[in-house]
Parts: sequence; C-alpha cells; structure tokens
Amino acid sequence: MAIKNVKTVKTAYKLLDHHLEEILSLSGSVVMSSAEAWDKYIWTRKYFINKPKEGYFIWIKEQPDCSLLSCIALDKPGTKQELNNLIVIEAGLYVDLTGTCESTGFLSELKLANKRHHQSRGKLVLRKGSSLYYQHLHNWDKQDQVSTDYQFFLEEGASLEYTYKIETAAASMNLLAQMHLAKGARSDLKILADCQQTNINLTDIAYLEGAGANAISTLRIVGRKGAQVQARSKIIAQAAAKGHLDCAALMLDKKAKLGLIPELMVENPDAQLTHEAFIGKLSAEQILYLRSRGLTAKEAEDLILRGFLSE
Repeated sequence: MAIKNVKTVKTAYKLLDHHLEEILSLSGSVVMSSAEAWDKYIWTRKYFINKPKEGYFIWIKEQPDCSLLSCIALDKPGTKQELNNLIVIEAGLYVDLTGTCESTGFLSELKLANKRHHQSRGKLVLRKGSSLYYQHLHNWDKQDQVSTDYQFFLEEGASLEYTYKIETAAASMNLLAQMHLAKGARSDLKILADCQQTNINLTDIAYLEGAGANAISTLRIVGRKGAQVQARSKIIAQAAAKGHLDCAALMLDKKAKLGLIPELMVENPDAQLTHEAFIGKLSAEQILYLRSRGLTAKEAEDLILRGFLSE
C-alpha cells in the first residue's frame, strides 16, 4: 500500500459486514457514521438525499498530519452492504486517503446461494484550492457482487488524484465515477484492473464545467481467463478547458472479451479534448528481450504486467 508525502497512517473507519469495528477521533476533523451525520449536520442532507443505512462521514476541517485509511470488508455469507459515504475537505487542505474494500473470508461451493453484496455510493467534496490523493483498492472473492458509484465535486482550483485498483475481481463489478470540475480544477483518474473469471462494467465521466479545468483519465485493463470487461471513458467540455483519455487493455486469454469506448463531447469552441485507445496482446519483442536478460517467460510476463498496472 503506497502512502504519499506523510509520516503516519491512521484508520478513520473500519467496517466488517455491518459491524463498526473502529472509528477515529482526530483533532480538526469529524469522523462518524453517515446516519449520525444526517441527524447532526442538516447541510449534509443535500448530499445524502435519503437517510443512510450505513457508511461513513469524514469532514476534514484542518490540515491533518497523517494519512487516513478506511477499511470495508465482507465476511459472512449472505451479507449485503449498502454504504452511503460522504467526504468533505475544506479549502486549501491536502488529504491523503486510502480506501480498502475486500473479502476477509472465501465462500465455499456449499454457500454459493448466500452470495455477498457490496454496494457503495459516495460523494467527495473538495472545497476551493484543496487537494486529495485517493487510492481505492479492491480485493474480492470470485463469488462476490460489487457495485460502486462515486461522485467528485471539485471547486475552483481543487485537485484530485484518484486511483481505483482492482487487484482481485469479484464475480461481477459495476463502477461509476463522475468528476465535476469547476474553474481551474484538475483531476487525474486511473483505473487499473486485473480481471479473471469476472464480468465488469466500468464508466468514468469528467464534466469540465469551469474555464481552465483539466481532466486526465487513464484505463489499464488486463483480461485473463473468463474476463468480460466493458469500459467507457468520457469527457464533456462545457467550458474552455482541456482533457485527455488514455485507454489500453491487454488480452492474455483468447476467450476474454474486452471493450474500450472513449468518448469526447465538446460544448465550448475553446475546449481541447484528445484520446488514445489500444487493445492487444503482450509484446513478443519485450518478452524475448527480458528473456535474453535471464528472466523466464513467466517472470518476463509478470514484470511487464506489473509495469502496465502500476500507477
């Protein structure tokens, strides 16, 4: 787990199935359940819409001196999580956050009728001039069902670096990530997915709403045996802004099915949007070169894939 520019890491929120195991008391910040936030802070209701059943509220009001960690895990068969999260970062602050979502126990064949579900909705609000570095790491059992829907609201001059990494995929995964960028805001989204025996739908959309906004979206997908992946990446320029899509996928199995759909939409004549997309196989030349340096074929392949899926 990479941590950027900080000395310590503190767990802000830890949930196992529906049991809250840990919550952080941190000076200059508020951490509580989403349901408590709904009751205590009336202004949060415009983000939640309905009172949440579970999930966390993190409000960063002063500069933290540590990186924050949230841990969400599935364990018991039949668990159905319905998380509704809200993170608010006040003006001018820098926050380093890592979120882990995973299975702690694996389902046996006898328990497949009681599949586990992880459904997570979240809104992240970055006030004027604030910055967020956010890693979102996923490790699931091959029988789990996962759905995530996150919206990011970047006020003037705010900056977001967001990496969504699927290290072990669930049976089915649906991801929606939407970024709303005001004047001078910047987002750098990376989706890194190692896919095997899974059906995945990925959609990311950047709305360039303010002049000088800049969005970069990078997709890196590896399709192994049994992988079916459909990925759509889109930028909509509503102002004089810039954006770039970089989509690439590698097929490691002839029966994998991978789809990449980059979309650019311009609503302002002074906007500039670009894209590049690629689906192919591992380079035989790269593998031969690495083997000539003493690596086995498997070691060469693993090295190339680590580089391909790295941040």
